[in-house]
Amino acid sequence: SAGTFLFDTETWTERKCGDLETHTRPSFVDGHINDMAFYKDRLVLASGQNVVFTETREPANFWRTTMTQLLDADRLDLAISAGNQGAGTITSLTPGPQGLLVSTDQAQFLVTSGENAFTGANVTIDNLSRQSTSLYTTPVVAQDRTYFTSELGSHSRLWEFVIANKTGTAIDVTGHC
Repeated sequence: SAGTFLFDTETWTERKCGDLETHTRPSFVDGHINDMAFYKDRLVLASGQNVVFTETREPANFWRTTMTQLLDADRLDLAISAGNQGAGTITSLTPGPQGLLVSTDQAQFLVTSGENAFTGANVTIDNLSRQSTSLYTTPVVAQDRTYFTSELGSHSRLWEFVIANKTGTAIDVTGHC
């Protein structure tokens, strides 16, 4: 009826093709899920150093739909550590106007496909900066800026993060205090 909300267990899509050797389980299985978000019509889970995207417009499907070809809508399982030494553990996912900001305890990354469709062939992961991020707060997007905190001894710092041309600049907002 109107005004009711149903909270229930999700029925996840089962693997329909391949086997454990040819079609491995998503990297978050048997691990910890640190954060989740929706981005480009996909449910996104962060686990360890991986960002796992469901099939496009199928938020319960973390499996490929065929093994004979890789479809644009198929799930993506991306390791931010690939080519990024000391990437750290993902602490938060923040969808924003420039892309999906992936924060770790040691750095910030941007997952995007530019002006192209968001597919495995077009997706890029760029290391924006190496700022530590607090485990106790979640970054917040306000227009074209993202704000996050970090710890400094027994105090906290507030950072204003600006993304332009696949690079990030972190400004210590509390630096004058």
